Amino acid sequence: MTRLSSVVGCFLIAVMLHMSATLAATPPWTFEQDAGLGFTYSYPHGLFSRIEGDGKPSFHYFVSQDSEAKLMVGAWNNREGRTPAGFKRWLLANAGGYDELTYRPRGRSWFVLSGYRGHDIIMRR
Repeated sequence: MTRLSSVVGCFLIAVMLHMSATLAATPPWTFEQDAGLGFTYSYPHGLFSRIEGDGKPSFHYFVSQDSEAKLMVGAWNNREGRTPAGFKRWLLANAGGYDELTYRPRGRSWFVLSGYRGHDIIMRR
């Protein structure tokens, strides 16, 4: 039993060392709150920089240093009362399609659409 305990102890130490190295390599996240609607969001500020958007209130735009990745965070009042399923249908019909839709999980109050458009990966949550 003592030998098993020391093997388990060594394994746990190795896992903890790996986790601390991984956490140290992860860029810090910036947490912000939207002034208009009050929602909060976070992003790795070492990977993304804020850029000028298209002037829509409560939308925030970011780009990676090499301009290969773009991030948009936004919200609006749901005056139409769309359900997540209805909004998903609207996105697919109106916000640019996918050449190949590869990932589409959903829950009661959320969904994710991810896939390819040309060589780009597009993800909407």
